[in-house]
Amino acid sequence: MRKTAFVGSLFIVSTLLSGCIFVSSSKTTPQEHPKPHCVQTPPVSATIAEIDAAGKLMSPSAKANIYKAIARRPDLTTQERIHLTNAVTHLMSPSDKEEILLILVNNHPAPVQPAPKQSRTAKPPIPGTAEPPEK
Repeated sequence: MRKTAFVGSLFIVSTLLSGCIFVSSSKTTPQEHPKPHCVQTPPVSATIAEIDAAGKLMSPSAKANIYKAIARRPDLTTQERIHLTNAVTHLMSPSDKEEILLILVNNHPAPVQPAPKQSRTAKPPIPGTAEPPEK
């Protein structure tokens, strides 16, 4: 009786630990199966990976120095700026947080100004009607 119980429990445990088993009762060929849809994650930029790596450092001063260097970069995307801002909130030193956020805000690229509109009262010059030069 013990041997039968042992073999039965061994069979149940091995079945449970073996993982998923897929049994198909249809008689289809492999070409007829629909392809699975792959969900792709958006690519992570090198700057975001660098921010994450800096967050894993043990030294708060080392984290702050790397965050400051990243915040000084002129070509940060909006996503990278937001990620850096979220990472800075985990720093312990309020002065480091403030300094990094100030660098980030002051380093924000200026928005592109549209070309000034011409006044409605100013008339464009008529070709061939240039004033004679003064002598």
